[in-house]
Amino acid sequence: MGELAGPWDITLEIQQENQFFRSLVVAILKFFINALISPISVALGGEPVDPSAAENYTMVGTKLMYSLDLRRVEESDTLYAGPLTYVGSSTDMVEGTEDIQSLRLEIMNGSMMFIAQGVDDNGNPIEFIFLRNGRMTSPGQLEGDFNFPGVMSGQWTAVMR
Repeated sequence: MGELAGPWDITLEIQQENQFFRSLVVAILKFFINALISPISVALGGEPVDPSAAENYTMVGTKLMYSLDLRRVEESDTLYAGPLTYVGSSTDMVEGTEDIQSLRLEIMNGSMMFIAQGVDDNGNPIEFIFLRNGRMTSPGQLEGDFNFPGVMSGQWTAVMR
């Protein structure tokens, strides 16, 4: 399989969004347009902003970029872990989480998965499957999918630097 320890660039591409979540975001955008943006535009001598413009909002196609420094966990051939840093987004529509402090890579039944490790708002440690169904597509490149239930899903790619 090759050595997996080292610096990685991880990109998540959103391919589907939950319709309920999308509707909620569109409703919030319309509220801000009606309550703030349109009145400010009119006050500055411009035209009112049509709130229906918010209906064009979509997360699909947005890429979230992370940096990971993966290291072998002592005494294991299949367990790696390292700190995760949110780098940025291809759009201003979606921001990645900075709540995840590190990822643990586990190889189970021939598939790779990244387990997110962090703390919740109360300071309690949490873990959840962040990226799943990973496979090595070439030396130094991994691919898989992600699913954040109720929000979005898509594909991820990790490339070793």
